[in-house]
Amino acid sequence: MCIGSGSAGSPRDTKKPSVLLMASNTPFQYRVLRCAAQAGASVFILGSKRAKFLALSRYCKGFVPYPRDFVEEDSSELVCIVNDLSSKLGIDYVIPGCGDTTRLLGEIGSRLHAKCFPVPLPSVFDTLNDKSKFASLCMDLGVPHPASVLLAGPAELKSMYDSGQLHFPLIAKPVDAYGSEGVVKLEALSVQVDLDKIDYSPILLQEFVEGEDVCISLFCVQGVCKRQVVYKRKRGISFIEHDSLSDLAQAVARHLNFDGVICFDARLPPDGKSVYLIECNPRFWYNMDFAMVAGVNFVGLGIDPVVHESRAATKKTFSSPYSLVLKVFTPWRINAQDVAMFRYWLADPIPFLWIEIWLALPGLIAGKATRAVRSIKRRFWC
Repeated sequence: MCIGSGSAGSPRDTKKPSVLLMASNTPFQYRVLRCAAQAGASVFILGSKRAKFLALSRYCKGFVPYPRDFVEEDSSELVCIVNDLSSKLGIDYVIPGCGDTTRLLGEIGSRLHAKCFPVPLPSVFDTLNDKSKFASLCMDLGVPHPASVLLAGPAELKSMYDSGQLHFPLIAKPVDAYGSEGVVKLEALSVQVDLDKIDYSPILLQEFVEGEDVCISLFCVQGVCKRQVVYKRKRGISFIEHDSLSDLAQAVARHLNFDGVICFDARLPPDGKSVYLIECNPRFWYNMDFAMVAGVNFVGLGIDPVVHESRAATKKTFSSPYSLVLKVFTPWRINAQDVAMFRYWLADPIPFLWIEIWLALPGLIAGKATRAVRSIKRRFWC
């Protein structure tokens, strides 16, 4: 099977495999769509109502509406639908678009006629996706992880506060939410307000580790890392190298005999001598398109790893869309990576602008406002 590498945003018209993307929403799934297209594939989408905007992408070969939510779906019915589409559309690969569809594909993959993108076993997915179980796994493996305790709910947390058992700052989070959903930093000055924000059960309460955020994403086959990228997020994406973090991430993947894409959020304390794994996402991730433009296409690696032997992504820095807009006023700061990402965004402008402005911008503004309020509190109320 021949798959052309192409240039960012303009895949070549060589012999193309056909893939079926299972999409339950738009933002993450759009990145998967673009990476699959860049890998040389014709991309068909089996999508729920929340994913219908993907049909406007020039890289969507065809959109098949799906009337229900994938996580609530009867697997036998879904298998029949996917196999029917595979026959009619000549589908070569079925690929997941998010965590829910990754786990679902792990359950039904053996019953599908088309090949499946590598995904972990459901039991492995559950161990990594549940933040409490991941914390226990790190403890068992001797992997550095913030001290954590699992609480039944808000009442137990409030009781610990009333009895003076909490030592701030702390992090409270749900065990199974994606991104930063539900994550609350508990600080001494605002604890009463912060406690009122927590309305979920159970609660994972963690020690807050001062330092810098860093992430690592790996593509693995039977626990062996075939490709990885390490990056920091600050007004964009900076790809770096970090041997200690790589060793820790590969140790976890190897222990679980992991298949597919696995991503870790980590923290680098100020001393620069240690690294803590914070949580794990056994699925594709939001910034995977930056890695693709930098030279590592994680979707391509799962479709045809021989063809998609990728170049290194280290020591490359890319601006976020909003940072690049600000660089217009200082154009001498625009680099080759910025130009490459701009070309990538411009190649499919309608879905990109809808995601970044309509979906992402309100959350970005709210996040900046929250951080500004916290900064003011620290400055004047300490």
